[in-house]
Amino acid sequence: MFNDGHYSADKPKVKAVLHLATFLWVAILTTQIGTWSAAHAIPLQSAGLSVSLSPNPKWRAVHVLVDDCACSRAVAEHLAYRGPQPGWVEEVWILNSAGHLAVPGLPTTLLTPARAQAAGITGGPRLLLFNPDGTLAWSGGYSPRKPRGTANLADLSVMRAVSIGQLPAPVPVFGCPRVNPNLSEL
Repeated sequence: MFNDGHYSADKPKVKAVLHLATFLWVAILTTQIGTWSAAHAIPLQSAGLSVSLSPNPKWRAVHVLVDDCACSRAVAEHLAYRGPQPGWVEEVWILNSAGHLAVPGLPTTLLTPARAQAAGITGGPRLLLFNPDGTLAWSGGYSPRKPRGTANLADLSVMRAVSIGQLPAPVPVFGCPRVNPNLSEL
């Protein structure tokens, strides 16, 4: 049983248990990270939006952002940097607000889970563009690929095209696919 002060008969068992534990730890970690990453790599559903606003003489852009979402943070930084656009009324709707996300210079509305669900909004960041009569003119994402920083965001070109009567190509919505129904109404 003892061989130079070690349990020689137990060494293979201990090694096997350590290998199994390491394998399981790596498998669980990989699965969890993959799940988090996949949620941001697959576009969110865009069907079923039921949103309209009261008439306004100007075009309106609503930037739907999700608190604690890296993609939404990138869009928020972009919006803060570029500021409100002439000829447009812009505002930010924040889902799942824990108070971490803000866009200086743009009015902000905290969107409750119930209101988001009723409007068909499943997550963000999402860009909603409204005609002056208050009807939804265009809805989509900010980039044809998952946003990596603010370099490839297409909101300004889409806003310009919609305001002159062109229908831009669809832009998928990448980001956080969640509306947390467990948050209290705001």
